[in-house]
Amino acid sequence: MLDKESTLLIELFQEVCHVSYVEHDPEKYLLRYRSIIRALGSALAYLGLATPKKRSPFGWKPTDRLEAFKMEPFVFDLMLDTMFSGVDYYNMFREGAFCLDILHALGLVFVNTEKDHRVPSDLLCELFGFGYYIRNS
Repeated sequence: MLDKESTLLIELFQEVCHVSYVEHDPEKYLLRYRSIIRALGSALAYLGLATPKKRSPFGWKPTDRLEAFKMEPFVFDLMLDTMFSGVDYYNMFREGAFCLDILHALGLVFVNTEKDHRVPSDLLCELFGFGYYIRNS
């Protein structure tokens, strides 16, 4: 049985992304997309928006900063390559697409409809810079 926080996060995931199949039941959704959700946790942790939590159904928990979000071209590719450094290349497209959809839902990524590509928000650039600095100091 999922707790309220986990169910709310899965509902957000369901709103934004269905990787291959539309699964409406939150527990079945978690079982089907567990590896992708774990990859999302790694990307969010890099940005300081999640922390590891072994007892969580996801393997991570959102930080207060991520909770606040829920309530209320080349450089970007380099950022994504850095944030997803632990993800196998084979799974990168599937897991990366899911993570991008969630970052978009949080307002951290925008879609430039004229050029049909995604653009990081100023806040995502700031969070990335902070995460990069912490890991490389």
